[in-house]
Amino acid sequence: MDMQRIKRPDWPGFHAKAGNWAQIASALFAFVSMIVAIVGFTIVIRQMEDSRKKTADEAYRAELADARKIYVSYSEASLRYPQLTAPDFEILMHNHNEYLRYQSFVSHMVYAYDDILNVVAHSKESGAKDEWLLAFRADVAPHRRYLCHPADADFVQMYRPTMQALLKEAAGDCAQIKPLVESP
Repeated sequence: MDMQRIKRPDWPGFHAKAGNWAQIASALFAFVSMIVAIVGFTIVIRQMEDSRKKTADEAYRAELADARKIYVSYSEASLRYPQLTAPDFEILMHNHNEYLRYQSFVSHMVYAYDDILNVVAHSKESGAKDEWLLAFRADVAPHRRYLCHPADADFVQMYRPTMQALLKEAAGDCAQIKPLVESP
């Protein structure tokens, strides 16, 4: 009889109660794992975006440094050959070698500005392009006669479309401009 008095645990009821808590704990663990995964994924995406921005900034700085080197080279040529910055075409047309040097000088100038203007067009600096355009217009003005009658008919087409438009603007109406003719 004593044995009958000992109450046996209700095993199926215990498992049902404990099982519900296990399922809840498992669901809670899955939910927390999902949140951690989302946070981790977001962090990775942000790091990738930051890396892309840094790479783009570094590429811009490298392009700008290269463009500035070309411009410095042009500036050095201006200092070395000041007579080419404001040409006397009557003298140039009597000296073939000087005329060839002048053609190279103008090509170098236009290439330097073409490169720098292309780079600063994508600059975050406000007014950077405007400053370079002012410098270009000042430097190219004395060469209008050559721009109207370049030695190479395809001279303007060698540059980017933006520079082509700037060169055509600098040349203006060429109807009254005397052609360049070399003297023997």
